[in-house]
Amino acid sequence: DIALIEEVRNASNIAFMQKSLNELEERLTGTKIYKETSGKNSWQEWIYKNNWMFGASYVQPIEKQKIGFDNIPDFIFPTIDGFIDILEIKLPTHEVIKKDESHAGSYMWTSKASEAIGQAVNYLHEIELNQLQIQKKIKYKYSLDLLVIKPRVFILVGNSAAWDNGHKEALRKLNYSLHGIEVITYPDLQNRAKQTIKLYEK
Repeated sequence: DIALIEEVRNASNIAFMQKSLNELEERLTGTKIYKETSGKNSWQEWIYKNNWMFGASYVQPIEKQKIGFDNIPDFIFPTIDGFIDILEIKLPTHEVIKKDESHAGSYMWTSKASEAIGQAVNYLHEIELNQLQIQKKIKYKYSLDLLVIKPRVFILVGNSAAWDNGHKEALRKLNYSLHGIEVITYPDLQNRAKQTIKLYEK
């Protein structure tokens, strides 16, 4: 029965997603320290394996060394609709925004967030300059017909669990000023994952 098979598959997906969501909670609230990029348990490694939490469906990530470009991220993520996204992973312990003391009620990016945004801008510029070559390399190496057009960059950084509405509104405004780049915090990612699970359950 096809319906039964589909039901079992969905239940399996939900169980996997819920397990990953629980792992994320443990990683954020536990005492163990995880590195940003090095080692099997690094944040980058873990997030790449659980990229479904961003709410988009990705196929197998593409490694930059296999397509021969230096100034792009370590991995780019093909979407199921034939485009690419970039995930830039930073630590949850980094501050994201801070009050701008020179302007009452204003906020600004921290140095860590600004650095990540600067990296993302460079990635987008490099990809735009080499758009056709990257497309050809991906097709040759991975047999994928992707459109390397206006990729989105998600920068995951910081912990907004204790933020007040002022901080949350400030992040939304600062994000609005970016083009093709979105900064999200780890609790934001948790919420996206919860919404994805709810959609599967329905």
